[in-house]
Parts: sequence; C-alpha cells; structure tokens
Amino acid sequence: MAINISFMETIQSKHSDVKKLYLTYGYTCLEDKVDAGYLVFGLQQGKYFGVEIVQTTEVDTNEIEKLKNSYASNGYATQITRYTGLPLLQRTLFVETFQTEQLNKRTLAKVKRFKEQQYANLGFEYEYIESPYSASPTQDSKSLVHLIKDLLDSEGAKLIVIEAAAGFGKTCTAYEIVNFLIEQSSDKCPLFAELSLNRQAAIFRYVLLDVMDREFTTVKSNVVEYEIQNGRIPLIIDGFDELLDKSINEKIKSPETRREFEKAESMLETVSDLLKGNSKIILTTRRTALLPSGEFREWIDEKGESFDFTRIILSEPDRESWLGKEKAKIVESIRAPIHQLANPVLLSYFRNLSASDLRLLGNSPEKIVEKYFDFMLEREKSRQSLTLTVSEQKSIFVSLAKMMIDLDFTSESKSFIKECILIENETLLEESRERYRGDERPTLRELLDTLANHALLNRAGRDDNEVGFINDYVFGYLAGDFILSAKKSQIERISFSSKILDFIYQANKLRPSEERELILLDLKILDGKLSNTEIAQRDFSLSEIITDSYTGLHLELESLFNVQFSSESKFENVYFINTEFEYCTFSSLGFQNVQFIDCTFRNCTFLPEGGYEERDKVEFLGSKFIPANTSPIGYLEIEFQDNSKNSKDSFSKAEIKILQNFWPKGRQNAHLTRRITTLSKGFSPAELSKANRAIDRLRKRGIIHKDSIYARINREHLAEIKRILDSQ
Repeated sequence: MAINISFMETIQSKHSDVKKLYLTYGYTCLEDKVDAGYLVFGLQQGKYFGVEIVQTTEVDTNEIEKLKNSYASNGYATQITRYTGLPLLQRTLFVETFQTEQLNKRTLAKVKRFKEQQYANLGFEYEYIESPYSASPTQDSKSLVHLIKDLLDSEGAKLIVIEAAAGFGKTCTAYEIVNFLIEQSSDKCPLFAELSLNRQAAIFRYVLLDVMDREFTTVKSNVVEYEIQNGRIPLIIDGFDELLDKSINEKIKSPETRREFEKAESMLETVSDLLKGNSKIILTTRRTALLPSGEFREWIDEKGESFDFTRIILSEPDRESWLGKEKAKIVESIRAPIHQLANPVLLSYFRNLSASDLRLLGNSPEKIVEKYFDFMLEREKSRQSLTLTVSEQKSIFVSLAKMMIDLDFTSESKSFIKECILIENETLLEESRERYRGDERPTLRELLDTLANHALLNRAGRDDNEVGFINDYVFGYLAGDFILSAKKSQIERISFSSKILDFIYQANKLRPSEERELILLDLKILDGKLSNTEIAQRDFSLSEIITDSYTGLHLELESLFNVQFSSESKFENVYFINTEFEYCTFSSLGFQNVQFIDCTFRNCTFLPEGGYEERDKVEFLGSKFIPANTSPIGYLEIEFQDNSKNSKDSFSKAEIKILQNFWPKGRQNAHLTRRITTLSKGFSPAELSKANRAIDRLRKRGIIHKDSIYARINREHLAEIKRILDSQ
C-alpha cells in the first residue's frame, strides 16, 4: 500500500510540473487524469485550435488514440507527446513554440547583412579579428567567444559586461558572439538588441519589449522572459550606454539630470528582474560610460549576490593579427599613440595599403587620419560618380556631424538625414550638379539619395530604415573638424552629451598637437556644464602638457600618449586606475596622495626630483613598467617592503577593516562582490591610499580578486576570512 501511495505521489508531482510548464506557455488544461496517466492541454492562436495530449505513464495505446481521434473529430489539431523527463519536455516545447531553427536562420541573415554593410563601407572583404581582452574575475586563457559560450553554458544567472573605447569593436564583437552561439548550439536562441537602433521608446523596458515582439511574433513576452530566465534565450544588448548618461551623480541635480537618473534606475531594475534562475545577459558599453557610474555601482552592491558578474575589457587589436608581421613592425615604428593606431578603423585602412605606402604614411603620423578620409572620399567619387571634391564631401559630412551634435542624435530616418544635408549645403550641391554632363546630371533629390548611401554613412534602425555614421570614430573626428571651424558662441549654446564628447576625445588624439590644443581651448567653454571627472578626461585626452589642478578624482583613462605632468600641475587625492601611459613624463613635485593602480607605463620618464619613495606623495600598486628599468627611483624598495612586511598568516588592521566591509559584524553571509569605494568606508580621505594598499595586498595573497572598480572574495578563502573576523 505504501508503495502505491508513493507511486501516486510521484505521478501527481509529475503532473503538477507538466501542468505548470504548459500553463506558463499559455495552454489551458482540459484534462488532468492522474489515474489514467495523461494530461490534455488546449491552445488557441487566432484561428488555430490545438490540443496536446501528454502521456505520463505506460497506458493502453488504443485508449490514447481514441482520445486523440475524439478531439480531432471536433476540429482540433491534435498531437501526442510522451513524457520522458521534464528537461526534454521543456526543450521540445521551447523548440516547437519558438521555431528556433527558423528564428536562428533569420538572426544569421541579420549577421550576414551586417557583414555585407561593412564590406560596402570598407571596400574589401570584412573579417572579424578578435581583440585581446582582460576579464575579471580572471578566466582561463581562451578566445573571447569560447569564454562567452562557457559562461552561457554554466549554471546560475550571469551578467557579462563587455567594454571598449568608442569605435573599438563592441558591435562587431556582439555580432560575432551571436553568430558563434547559433553555430555552436542548437539549444539556444540568442536575442540581440541594438539600443542605438531603437530610440523611439524612452523607457528601456519598452525598448526591450519592442525587440521581443519583433523577434518572437507568435510568443507572448512573459514566455520569452521565462525562457530568458531558463538560459535558453541569452540576451545580448549592444550599446547599453546609449540610454544611460554617464557621471549623473557628479552633475548638478537639475530636473533633466534627475530624469536621467530615474531612467538609469529603470534600466537596471529591468535587467535585475531578468537576472534570475539560469538567465544570461551580455551588455556592451563604451568604457567609462557604465561601470564608473554611481547608480551602476550601487546596483551591483545591492543585487550582485543573486548573480555572477563578469567584466570584460577589449584591449587594442593585435596589430600582427590584422596586418601581418611586416606591416605590424612598420606601424610599431611610427612615433604616434600605438593605442590610437590600433583603432580598427585605421587598421582596416592599413590592411588595404601596400607595405611601401604604409611606410610613406608613417613619415607623417599626424596626417594618418586625414589620409584615411582622403582614401574613403576619393573612392566614393569613383564608386558613386560624384563631382564633389574630397574637401567638399568632407565639408558636407562635417555639417551633418554639427547637426547631430546640435540635435543630439547619432542616427535618424534617411529622409531626415537628407534634409539635414540639404539645409546646410544646398548651394554646394547645386554647383556640383552643374559639373555633370546634361544627360548624366542627377536631380537634387537623386544627389541627396547618393549622399545618404555614402561610405561614411551606415544603415541602422529597425529594418535598416535609419542612417548614421559608420562608426563612432568617424563621427568623433568630423565633430572635431566642426569644433575647429566653429565660433565660440556656436559651441557654447550646444548641449554636448557625454557620449558625443567621448567620441570627440577618442577620435582626435592623432591630430597635430596645435589642433588638439585648439579643440581643448574651445571645449573649455563647457567647464560649467561638466563634472570634474569629465574635465579631467578631456584635458588628459587632448593636452600634451598638464598644468591645472585636480582634486579627489578616480580616473580610468584607457591610454595617454606623450603627456607631460609638469611640476606646475597639482594632483591631490587622485587615483589613476587601469590606465596605460606611453611616452609620458612625470614630476612628483605636484603630487600629494596620488596612486597609480593597475596601470602600465610604457617608455615613460620619471624626473629624478625625489618623492617617489614617499607614500604621502605617490604610490604605484599593481603597476607595470616597460622596459622594467624605467620604474621611478624608490619604487622598487617600497614594493619589496610591502611584500615582506606581513607574514603569511598575519593581517594588518587596514586589511581586517577591508574584510569587515565584505563581511559586516552580525551579517550571516559575506558580500561576495563589493565596490572598491565601498570597501574604503571607514577610512578618512587621507587614509584612502592605506585602504588601496590593503586591498592590493589581499589581492596578492589570493584572498580577493579585483579590477579597477570591483573586488570579489575568493570563495576558497571564505572559511579563513570568517576565522580571522571571528577572532577580532
């Protein structure tokens, strides 16, 4: 009797699980026969009426067939499904409902269109070349797409943030991940959302629902969310920063910035609502746009224990992979910012040049970007049969960049783009029309159509019905041309978004120094509208000699080239994080409590004025010097003292205070992930350097993992941490 009761309980539990699954998918339970060993579900979609009989135990086949015929005779499309385990039933229902094979084919067609568009823009075959990357927590060495697949195949909710500088391959990487996932796994159906292409809805959740509705036309959004949380639909959101303004917390809290803050909160809440179960979400964003923002850090602190968070930073592309050994050596010999020469836009151009032409180009590094534009615009004269000269074409697109800045958009409808071009350039366009022979002369509208299909522009938006510049780098450089030609009154009245300013900083580093200084001087008009961090980012990106004062900043600046930190400049309580300095010169005279954390110094000079051995002035934590003998005097002695100061089993007071911020007294479990700034609570501003040293020592001992913004407890040391804190 007990066996029968146990058996019946098992069948009832099985029926309960099956019913819950089908009800989630929108079915109605028509029959639930535990004794007979089957369930019947009905589904109506428009004029379609379907019935599915789920057979849960070994029953008389004839009885099941009779049941099927009974429903079929009443006009229902009927099928029988044999239960062989809940996971297989879930997969079958997912594949059939979402029609995954057709859906993935449609997504691959979108990837193919993207590659074809790149070919049209570049003028030669598009090939994705993976960039080096760093991941935190540190991962085994493997290709990026294989790392992503491993993370998506693992158990538990995962948030993966992929960062790169403007124009350094975020969208190309996102497309490659989508392509790889579909080719490698028939069990997953990636949902790819490009936020830059959907700007109609101001609220992120509505944007996401719109993407779901378009991709899964026959499936309700709650079912899509259910399968996202099951991990069968990895969500890949490209350009997450498109709807998120950076440094909100540092700006004056006007009604406008308050709305931006609320928008950010809404976006993050939507993501956290989905980060449950086995969900996997990938966000791509400009570096410096998302992770440094206060609201994101607070959100990670609050929600980070319910999911695993992986941060991936795309580094500069490997020049040899793009160009081959000979051309890579030529590029390395050019005295210019290597980080900027490794921009994918320029590498694509270099790849199309002969070695001798590249060598000639390297003789004038300040003209490299101009030569790139000359190449593109000369090609368009032939490709599009244009009579517009190179300089005339460029002036047209500089005027378009100006309107984009003024109206704060990066893509718009094709008709609107044509109107923008016409408003600023009607006289020039009419003049160029007169240069055609009578029988070849296009109408004004035909000429505008041609320009809207120019190689510097790219189709975007839903169904490719919008147009924008081919990438952020081109937009930023043309915006720099506008600033150089504009009156100060024009610049002053424009509300530059943080995103567009970032484009300008990144794209204009290769200009001649006098042009960069002019752009910097013009942009200083905006100082009253910028945060201290944004002012510093601008100054270090565009200036060769730093002479101003900076206080209380945490700066992650990607790369600085040939910048002189003069003795006139003043830095107090400033922390440079994960920044690469190349051919820079430092004077410690203006440094007071300055730390360089996880930075790289390549061919840098440290003036021998003393002070590098004084901790209240300057420190280098986890930093690298290339060549090694260029490290500042006194630095190595400090490193040796730090490494030998504590025994293996002892912890300083500062280290214990850091661990207590991970695991506060009275809390049952530790916070596994904390912001670096959160770990520094309890330290006065003057003691922050002591906190950073303690964090760095804990990292060296393997107690924690850290990147420039977050620290994570090494789970293997949880018991040790508890023992240490209990003894206090």
